[in-house]
Amino acid sequence: TSDQTKLFVSMPDANQVAVIDTNSWSVAANVDVGADAGRVALQPDEAYLWVSCGEGAQSGVAVLSLREMKTIARFPTGKGRHEIAFSDDSRFAFVTNHDDATVSVIDVRKLIKIGDVPIGSKPTSIAFSKLAQAIYVSSNGGGTITVISSTKHEVIARMKADPGLGQIKFAPGDRLGFVVNTDTNTVYIIDAALNRII
Repeated sequence: TSDQTKLFVSMPDANQVAVIDTNSWSVAANVDVGADAGRVALQPDEAYLWVSCGEGAQSGVAVLSLREMKTIARFPTGKGRHEIAFSDDSRFAFVTNHDDATVSVIDVRKLIKIGDVPIGSKPTSIAFSKLAQAIYVSSNGGGTITVISSTKHEVIARMKADPGLGQIKFAPGDRLGFVVNTDTNTVYIIDAALNRII
C-alpha cells in the first residue's frame, strides 16, 4: 500500500494471497482467491487488490476487499496469462488474456465485466497513461503495441515494432513509454501524445 504498511504475496500452491503487516512483519490474513494465484495488482485508490487466478475456461481475476480482507468477486476473463492495469480514477480494470489475444474491461464500481477488446495478437504487458487516457498493450509474437481508449474501450491506434516485445512502462508524466524487446536487445520509446514510436 502507499503508506507501506501492507504487503501482498500470492501463493499459487495454497490458492491464497498473504496479507503481511509490515509494522510487525507478521501475516495478518491468508485470503482464498482460487486456483493458481499469480500476479497481484493494487488499484490506485487501494480499495481492491486484484489477483490473476484460475485455469482454462475459469482463468481470470479475483477481487479482494482490503477493508473486509476477503474475496468479493471473481471474473473468468479468458485463457492464458494475465496482466492487470487500471484507469487513474480506479473506475475500470483492464486484464490481458494471452491465449485469447484479448483485453477484458471490468467496471470496478459495479463489479461487472463489460466486454473483451480483441487486439489481434497475444498480449505480453499492459500499462496505463494518464496523459493519453489510454491503455497500452505490448504483444510479443506480433511485435505490436496496441492502444485502447480507457473511456470508449476500443482500439484507437497500433504501433508496429519487431517481434519479441516484453514489459511496457511509462515514465513520470505518462507521456513517454518504454517497451523492451528481449529478442533484439532494443528498448522502444513511444510518445503517448502522438501514439507513435519516436
